[in-house]
Amino acid sequence: MSNVVQLTKSMKAHPIADLFPLMDGAEFNALVDSMRTNGQLDPIIVQDGVIIDGRNRARACQVLGIEPRIAHLPAGVTVEEYIVTANLPRRRLAVSQRAIVAARLVGTNPRLKLDDIAAMFEIGRATISEARLVIAEGSEEQIAACVAGRLSVNAVARVIRGSRSVGAQSPSRPVARSREERAENQRFVAEIWSRVSAALDQLTGLPLPADVAKIVKVHPQRRRVVDAKLLRALQWLEEFKDAYISEDAAA
Repeated sequence: MSNVVQLTKSMKAHPIADLFPLMDGAEFNALVDSMRTNGQLDPIIVQDGVIIDGRNRARACQVLGIEPRIAHLPAGVTVEEYIVTANLPRRRLAVSQRAIVAARLVGTNPRLKLDDIAAMFEIGRATISEARLVIAEGSEEQIAACVAGRLSVNAVARVIRGSRSVGAQSPSRPVARSREERAENQRFVAEIWSRVSAALDQLTGLPLPADVAKIVKVHPQRRRVVDAKLLRALQWLEEFKDAYISEDAAA
């Protein structure tokens, strides 16, 4: 067992893979439980001894003391493309979490243009720009909150710009934005509203909560999924309620 633990500990992750936040808490515990029951279903993808995809599976192998199953990066696939396409569907990251990763990816490969990165992460260029501002000028706490999905990069960027204007000793930047920025912001607002409206329709159209709870609790896998997501969902709803009521009161 010690040899297995040493093997997985010695495997370093690719810097781009490390841009994605690691699983923690209930989410990681659910992965460990799944691998304990079903084994390691997906291999750890490596290139030249470096983990391209599967950092969390490698950690779970350490916890369980099992030999990791390893495969090599397929030929003809770039590291960046593989890491992004492997992580995004599986991790279900919030927009701001994707934006932070995308912003950190900018400049790592000259062949990757901003439009390419925006398309890969399914977000707008303006959102990536906001994330870059957060990374460049935000506090460690603000950046960590965006990485964890607790705050949006747009909200933090507004705070940063507000602090900038308060402490500025020279004339502030013009408020007017370019036509492209305004159009991008309109697309962003439309996308967010579409997703929120659809989510509210789905949530309010569910069966009675007590019935749903019974269905979930008798199925271990469903229960693990709910345990991993419920606290985050409740936190989002609570923050949304506070922001919604405060905005309404201010008006």
